[in-house]
Formats: sequence, structure tokens, C-alpha cells
Amino acid sequence: EMLGLPGDMGGKGSGDGLAAGLDGNPLAEALDAAARGITSGETVQDSDITVFDENDRPTTCIKYDTFATCRSFPPPMLNALAQAFPHPSQIQAFTWPLAEQGRDIIGIAATGSGKTLAFLLPAFADFYRNGHDCRRDGVGLLVMSPTRELAQQIEAEANRFGKPLGMWVVSMYGGA
Repeated sequence: EMLGLPGDMGGKGSGDGLAAGLDGNPLAEALDAAARGITSGETVQDSDITVFDENDRPTTCIKYDTFATCRSFPPPMLNALAQAFPHPSQIQAFTWPLAEQGRDIIGIAATGSGKTLAFLLPAFADFYRNGHDCRRDGVGLLVMSPTRELAQQIEAEANRFGKPLGMWVVSMYGGA
């Protein structure tokens, strides 16, 4: 599934230098704009979010308004979330149900919106539910980051919410 955010993200003809060849695809334009740091400066309302099926058709989406609705999350994870936040963020509320269904997700959201936990926690819940043990089963999840700083931020959040489940998280980076 793809989570698309419509609206003017600086599309063609706006003089912002977006890559040509996006052919009016709103998701491609939003991804390109997000990669370039271009935003509309407007808050996305729930009614503006569209979920597309595998045939690129809009489909009905489920939203989790509370942590209690995250039925696949183990109690220690739910407790840690409830202590840290009042409710799921917008991107979490829309992506967690899709992840529980085993869907692939592309989500676009602002810095600080909860994207890291939106993709980490469904994987952690799956590992917990299936008894994944990295000593026996090897690495369970690889997260790639474009910068060392972001890798360290992801590691910190992963440890914060993985430790209650016995998850071991390590960040590796290199370069000049």
C-alpha cells in the first residue's frame, strides 16, 4: 500500500526545479518534493490522506486513534508508548494498520512526526510475536539512513522502545 499526501507540494510549473518526467503522479511529485525539502507549509488533514492499493487505486484506510487499537503490539510496547505519548501520531495512526496487514508502505511526513516509530514498531511487534532471537536467527531488520546523525537518532528511538521487548539495537556507520 502507498500512503499518499495530495496537495501542492511544489509541482510542475512552479519554477522550483523538480525533476522532469513525473507525469503528474501526485505520489512521485510528493516524494520528489520531500527529498528536496520542499513543502507546502500546510498541515495535512486526515481527510487529505489517500491510501492506494497495489493497482494504484484509492482504497479504504483504517486509522488507529489510540494505542489500544494496535492489537498486534505486545503489552510492554503499548505501556512504553502510553508513557511517552498521548496517542499515535498521524503517520503512525495510518501506517500501523497497513503494516499489521503485511503491506508495503511509503509514508511522507514532516521531521518529528513519528516516522521512525511508524516503521520500527510493527517490525518489533512481529519479532516479539514470532520469538525472533538474533543470537539464533541473525539480524531481523536493517534500517539504512543517509546520515550518521539520523542513524544515531533511529538507534536511540529503537532502543527506547525495543528494550522493553528485549530487542538489541546497534547503529553502524562509516565513511570519511
